[in-house]
Amino acid sequence: MRPFLQTVILVKQPSGKYYVSNDIFCYLDDIFPAEDNEDVDEDVVTDNCIEDTGEENSKNLNKEDDIEAENGTR
Repeated sequence: MRPFLQTVILVKQPSGKYYVSNDIFCYLDDIFPAEDNEDVDEDVVTDNCIEDTGEENSKNLNKEDDIEAENGTR
Protein backbone atom coordinates (compact mmCIF):
# COMPACT_ATOMS: atom_id res chain seq x y z
CA MET A 1 0.00 0.00 0.00
CA ARG A 2 1.33 3.45 -0.91
CA PRO A 3 1.12 6.26 1.65
CA PHE A 4 -1.19 9.08 0.57
CA LEU A 5 -2.73 12.35 1.71
CA GLN A 6 -6.27 13.45 0.90
CA THR A 7 -7.66 16.91 1.55
CA VAL A 8 -11.39 17.57 1.19
CA ILE A 9 -12.97 21.02 1.38
CA LEU A 10 -16.66 20.99 2.26
CA VAL A 11 -19.05 23.89 1.68
CA LYS A 12 -22.27 24.19 3.66
CA GLN A 13 -25.44 24.99 1.78
CA PRO A 14 -28.50 26.87 3.04
CA SER A 15 -30.37 23.56 3.19
CA GLY A 16 -27.89 22.40 5.87
CA LYS A 17 -26.25 19.86 3.58
CA TYR A 18 -22.60 19.88 2.57
CA TYR A 19 -20.97 19.28 -0.78
CA VAL A 20 -17.34 18.67 -1.76
CA SER A 21 -15.87 21.86 -3.17
CA ASN A 22 -12.32 20.52 -3.67
CA ASP A 23 -10.82 17.07 -3.31
CA ILE A 24 -7.02 16.76 -3.51
CA PHE A 25 -5.35 13.34 -3.44
CA CYS A 26 -1.53 13.02 -3.29
CA TYR A 27 0.78 10.06 -3.01
CA LEU A 28 3.56 10.75 -0.51
CA ASP A 29 6.23 8.66 -2.27
CA ASP A 30 8.22 11.66 -3.49
CA ILE A 31 7.71 13.72 -0.35
CA PHE A 32 8.98 11.05 2.03
CA PRO A 33 11.20 8.73 -0.04
CA ALA A 34 12.13 5.37 1.44
CA GLU A 35 15.56 5.17 3.08
CA ASP A 36 16.81 2.50 0.67
CA ASN A 37 16.23 4.64 -2.44
CA GLU A 38 19.69 6.23 -2.35
CA ASP A 39 20.19 5.90 -6.13
CA VAL A 40 17.01 7.79 -7.07
CA ASP A 41 17.65 10.70 -9.44
CA GLU A 42 16.86 13.87 -7.48
CA ASP A 43 16.27 15.88 -10.68
CA VAL A 44 13.23 13.80 -11.61
CA VAL A 45 10.04 15.36 -10.27
CA THR A 46 6.67 13.72 -10.73
CA ASP A 47 3.30 15.18 -9.96
CA ASN A 48 1.36 12.69 -7.85
CA CYS A 49 -1.56 14.96 -6.96
CA ILE A 50 -5.03 14.81 -8.45
CA GLU A 51 -7.40 17.69 -7.76
CA ASP A 52 -11.15 17.50 -8.13
CA THR A 53 -12.54 21.02 -8.39
CA GLY A 54 -16.02 19.85 -7.51
CA GLU A 55 -17.60 21.10 -10.74
CA GLU A 56 -19.25 17.74 -11.37
CA ASN A 57 -20.44 17.57 -7.75
CA SER A 58 -21.83 21.09 -8.05
CA LYS A 59 -23.80 20.17 -11.19
CA ASN A 60 -25.26 17.09 -9.50
CA LEU A 61 -26.07 19.10 -6.39
CA ASN A 62 -27.95 21.73 -8.37
CA LYS A 63 -30.01 18.98 -10.01
CA GLU A 64 -30.85 17.55 -6.57
CA ASP A 65 -31.91 21.00 -5.32
CA ASP A 66 -34.15 21.47 -8.37
CA ILE A 67 -35.78 18.07 -7.77
CA GLU A 68 -36.31 18.88 -4.08
CA ALA A 69 -37.86 22.24 -5.00
CA GLU A 70 -40.22 20.56 -7.47
CA ASN A 71 -41.26 17.97 -4.89
CA GLY A 72 -41.57 20.54 -2.11
CA THR A 73 -39.15 18.61 0.12
CA ARG A 74 -36.80 21.49 0.83
